[in-house]
Formats: sequence, structure tokens, C-alpha cells
Amino acid sequence: MVDRLEASELRESKLVIDLEATKKEMIQVRFEAAELTKVRQTLKDKETKLKDKETELTSLKIKVDELTPKVETYETQVQELIVKCQNLENEKEELTDQLCATLNQGFQLALDQVKVLYPDTDISNANITKEVVDGQLIEIADE
Repeated sequence: MVDRLEASELRESKLVIDLEATKKEMIQVRFEAAELTKVRQTLKDKETKLKDKETELTSLKIKVDELTPKVETYETQVQELIVKCQNLENEKEELTDQLCATLNQGFQLALDQVKVLYPDTDISNANITKEVVDGQLIEIADE
């Protein structure tokens, strides 16, 4: 009977040790379960954010698709304006050349008239690039 009692006590002692180990394991499992719950919640939050970003991306793609034809139209208009601007610059140069030619022709016509009206007058110093200042011919200053 003593042997049985000792064996029972030994089994009880073993069971107490096993019970303590199991309690420690349960505490660890509960801790890990709590951590797992946090991780799951974080994952859900990130999935929600990802869905929001996907929705935003879809919306932005739609806007890009809507704006692309406008951008192409504007690019075409810009190219047309560049060509018009170049044509206007060329036309301006032609008009400037014509104006200078007309001015020179008018000056020459005026000199020819002075020669006819005053044949003895020396007009050799007359030049379209000069002006009269205080009775003297001087070069026109570039401004």
C-alpha cells in the first residue's frame, strides 16, 4: 500500500508538473492568439487600404483616358500655332524687307526731285541713314 501511495504521489507530482507546463503553454498560446488577432486586423486594414487605392487608381485611369484626347487635341493646336507663328515671322520679315525697299525708293525719288528742282545743289552727302541736327547731317543713332 505504501508503494501504491508513493506511486500515486509520484504520478500526482508528475501530473502537477505536466499541469504547470500545460498552463505555461496555454499562456503562450493565448499570447500568440492575441498576436495573431492583431496581425489579422492589420492585414484587414491593409486590404481595405489596398482596395481604396485600387479604386483610386481605377478612377485616375478613367480620368487619364478622358483627358488623353484633349491633350492630343491641344498638342495638335500647339503645333498648328507654332507653324502659324513661323509663317507670321516669315511674313514679318518679308514686310520689313518691302518696307525698307519702299523707304529707299521713296528717298531716291525725293533726291531725284531735288536734282530736278535744284540742279546745281550738291546732294552727294545725302543718305537715308542720316538726319539733320542743327543744320548738319549726322548718322542716325541706333536706339
